[in-house]
Amino acid sequence: ASLTVNGAELDLTNSVDTVTPSEGGTVTYYVTVTNNGPLEATGIVITDILPAGVTYTSSTADQGTYDTGTGIWTVGDIANAASSTLTIKVTVNTGTSKQKITSHAAITHADQPDGTPENNTGATTITVQ
Repeated sequence: ASLTVNGAELDLTNSVDTVTPSEGGTVTYYVTVTNNGPLEATGIVITDILPAGVTYTSSTADQGTYDTGTGIWTVGDIANAASSTLTIKVTVNTGTSKQKITSHAAITHADQPDGTPENNTGATTITVQ
C-alpha cells in the first residue's frame, strides 16, 4: 500500500538586485513563492522581517498585503503552477560599510500539507561596499 498526501508543494526563493550595494544605496529584494501543485494552495503566509542595516523604502506585492511593521506577507491563494512575488525596496544604512547583511524569508503558513518543507525558506546576503 502507498500513502498519497494531497497537498501543494510550495517553493520560496529570496533574491536581490545587487549583492554589492554602497552605503546609502538602494537594494531591491524579491521574494517569490511558487506552487508546484498538485492542489491549489490556500491561506499562504510568508514572514520576511528586514535585517538590521537596511531601512524600508517601499514594497509591492502582486497579490495580498505586506505589513512592514510585522514583516508578514499575507499572500492568500495560489493556483497550481502559478507564483506570486513581493518586491521590497530598502536603503542601505550609513555606517554599514564592509558588513554582510542577510535577509531571511520563510513560508510560515499554508492550509495544505507540503511534502518538501526544505524549500520553504530562503536567504540572500549583500556585502556593503
